[in-house]
Amino acid sequence: MAAQHTDFALHLAEVRPGLWNWRVLGDDGEAAVTGDTTTKETAYQQGELFRRYLCRFSAERGASGRSARLGPAPLR
Repeated sequence: MAAQHTDFALHLAEVRPGLWNWRVLGDDGEAAVTGDTTTKETAYQQGELFRRYLCRFSAERGASGRSARLGPAPLR
């Protein structure tokens, strides 16, 4: 069973001039979701949006034992 995350941190890094990477890290230090953009401000906004979503999703799903990690949609 995947670990249940209860806390998420936003990490920003300038990969090269004009390219910023953002990562939302779970409490185990693993990246739950990542993205790239052209400005630090946009990287912060996008990353913070996902961080808040994952915190809320984790809290809502906490009792069911499901991982808050985003994954591919199930095949039908």
